[in-house]
Amino acid sequence: MLHALLYYNYDELSLEYMGYFNKFLQKELYLYALEHSNHEFMKGALLAGAFPKSIFMAESVIMQMLVYLEDGSKTNYLLNVLLLSEVTLWKNRFLQELIEIIDNFASEPYETNRLLLSYNPIMSIALTADLLTKIAVSRRRYTDQCLNLKNDILSLGKVFNAKIEDEDFYKRLIEDADFTNRTVLNIICN
Repeated sequence: MLHALLYYNYDELSLEYMGYFNKFLQKELYLYALEHSNHEFMKGALLAGAFPKSIFMAESVIMQMLVYLEDGSKTNYLLNVLLLSEVTLWKNRFLQELIEIIDNFASEPYETNRLLLSYNPIMSIALTADLLTKIAVSRRRYTDQCLNLKNDILSLGKVFNAKIEDEDFYKRLIEDADFTNRTVLNIICN
């Protein structure tokens, strides 16, 4: 039932019936919603804690999230999902791979940078910095690496900000909200 609703992009209806069909809130549905960008469903389900935490530690789920992130086609969406998932519980090799993907983002040329090619580059940068902070705080092994990488990502943001000339466009970018309804400005300030 939930799968069918998501197939037809009835995210709100899926959320409404999620409690009745909670036995279907398994990794297959999670991966389907992730792949098909069911933003509202994923946002509501993650905020409600509807998926069992074991899903976030399943290797197949982690690998798929990393593949999508590396692809760069759903950057803001995946960063939002990663922030609400239990990434800090991942095995070290997966965390290291996530950090390497972000490091690749930071070292890409400005013109082809996947963070800057998203629909809201400032949001991508803020969410990436927030994710790195989350990892650094919870996993001491990665503290220095994450904080150094966070500085590189924020430097990329400074370069992007300097190139924005349209004030209305800039205002729309910083007023955009993540899955927890934090604006870009709120994410940056916290």
